[in-house]
Amino acid sequence: TAVTNDGDLDTWPTIVIYGPVSKPKITNVTSGEFLELDINLASSSESAIITYDQDSLSVVASGVNVYGKLTTGSSLFKIKPGNNDLTFTGASLGVGAQAIINWRDSWPLS
Repeated sequence: TAVTNDGDLDTWPTIVIYGPVSKPKITNVTSGEFLELDINLASSSESAIITYDQDSLSVVASGVNVYGKLTTGSSLFKIKPGNNDLTFTGASLGVGAQAIINWRDSWPLS
């Protein structure tokens, strides 16, 4: 999926992942960075909400902090200016599994 940051600066995303999916992974193909969780979201009613910026971090799945479930090599990547090609994969993806990514275009304060 193409994501476009029309700003001049990298920007922080919010990622919401809905099951069914095991070991969900969001990859920014453009930068080579990825974020992967070693969790299982068994149904479409289960979700993982990942929010982070320079001041805060929250990785919650079904109401439980799962920050410790980030896999080795995962990074809390930013959306780069311009086009970013993002993919959503997992060890197992069920029907209806999806990831929703929100961001704001970012410019320097002047």
